[in-house]
Amino acid sequence: MKELSLKAKIIIAAVVTLLLSTVLYFKDGERLIDGGVLKRPDKGVSYVDVTAFVEGTDEGIAMKIPVEQSELSSKEATQAIEKACNELPEQIRGGNRSLSEVKSELKLPALTADGVRVEWFTDDYTLVSFDGAVHNENLAEDVKQEVTLWAELSAGKEKKLISFPLVVLPPERTETQEAEFKLRSAVSETEQSPGEEIHLPLSVDGKKVTYYTTGEESGAFLIMILGLAVCALLFFREKERQKEAYQKYSRLMQEEYPALVNKIAILLASGMSVRMALENVASGGNSDQPAIQTLKNCCIRMENGVSEVEALRLLAEECGQKEYRKLSALLSEYVRKGGRNLLKNLQNEADVYQEERKRLARRRGEEASTRMLLPMMLELGAVMALVMIPAFLTFRGF
Repeated sequence: MKELSLKAKIIIAAVVTLLLSTVLYFKDGERLIDGGVLKRPDKGVSYVDVTAFVEGTDEGIAMKIPVEQSELSSKEATQAIEKACNELPEQIRGGNRSLSEVKSELKLPALTADGVRVEWFTDDYTLVSFDGAVHNENLAEDVKQEVTLWAELSAGKEKKLISFPLVVLPPERTETQEAEFKLRSAVSETEQSPGEEIHLPLSVDGKKVTYYTTGEESGAFLIMILGLAVCALLFFREKERQKEAYQKYSRLMQEEYPALVNKIAILLASGMSVRMALENVASGGNSDQPAIQTLKNCCIRMENGVSEVEALRLLAEECGQKEYRKLSALLSEYVRKGGRNLLKNLQNEADVYQEERKRLARRRGEEASTRMLLPMMLELGAVMALVMIPAFLTFRGF
């Protein structure tokens, strides 16, 4: 029999490992509890995560069930309680030095490691709660409060009540916290004083105290809102200005297009090359016209060694108008391939956009008429007010 190669052995081992791991994972994750029986631990308590499925339902019910040790015999219970009595003073101390210097939270267990249940009581819940919380934040420096903490221990049928005398001290405070506590206490006393005015303490422990207040009608917030509003208005105004500038640029480019195409067509018909025609139109035009300026930029590129086709492509990109892109395409094709239809195409372009120019002029006239309507309505309202208000006042006089 042929022996398997090393690669085949590795693949088989990996597949077997993966399958076994998958089976064990799901077996451990959802192990059936036979007969619904949980075994109690030998000592203390354990918490078992259980997922229950009720017949007729699709989803499982997740529960965490505490499982305690079996009930102790009388002797075992007594021993466990005595052991807890000896260990609890150290356990409940928490982060405090001792029970006679309680400044922070106590650790009060509800169940010991040996399974002894503990129920806690105090004779002053305002200072020490049954959960071990210590409320000493209002205690002044050098003040001590005595509190008795009671614990009822039970194991099996055995019970025992023990007490722990506590001395609660004020919490550890920094210099700032101590000054704040004393100042608040002093201010609280002045609030109870009679009269129309409250005189705040001007010193604490011999240290001068200065007070500041925030004016109820301070304009800082209003100024901030106004400043943000102005910034927003400036931003949108700049956007609007850029939009208006681009619209004006586009309008001028469209208006100049028919005349520009006609000039180029006439010069090409006279025998000039594309380059010479562009240079002639650019040199004879006004630089304030955006179309003429882009033509001058195109001629400068050709003078600097850029080919005519590339210069025309850049011209189309610089103009950004569809009509100029079409003009650039017609001239580029003529430069590369020549042809007899260029003049005819240019004339058609000029005629089409001449009609478009007339249509745009009519639309701008209509828009101007519409814009004039609102001022006229305002003027009419002002005239009516000037006529009606004196008449109304005259009638009221009668």
